[in-house]
Amino acid sequence: MLFTGGGTEADNLAVKGLFWARSTADVRRRRILVSTVEHHAILDPAFWMAEHAGAEIVLLPVDDRGVLRVDALRAELEAHGDQAALISIMWANNEVGALQPLPDVVALARRYGVPVHADAVQAVGQVPVDSPRRASTRSP
Repeated sequence: MLFTGGGTEADNLAVKGLFWARSTADVRRRRILVSTVEHHAILDPAFWMAEHAGAEIVLLPVDDRGVLRVDALRAELEAHGDQAALISIMWANNEVGALQPLPDVVALARRYGVPVHADAVQAVGQVPVDSPRRASTRSP
């Protein structure tokens, strides 16, 4: 677990770090998949990576409620899954409150070995959010 000074810093670190790690390991993995309703904390570093690091941004459509169209994600991954560096979506939209289908996104991404970053800042207090726990290294 890594703690940062805030959500924007965490998103920046996740998008850039995942992209660099994935594209370094496999030069084909240059696509950053984000929804069209992402917060600028995701969009800004993604577009920065496009301008400075050769990333390709894929803007995934949402429905009339602001929810990611899973069929569009599925089609993108079927066509270009071996080129996807990461998927980044906000769990809960900060403006309209739409909850994104995170379990569906993760299940699809897993098929193609694509990591998923979810900005969960707005989800806290709206849905149950749990963090992974490390085993203690101290003796009882």
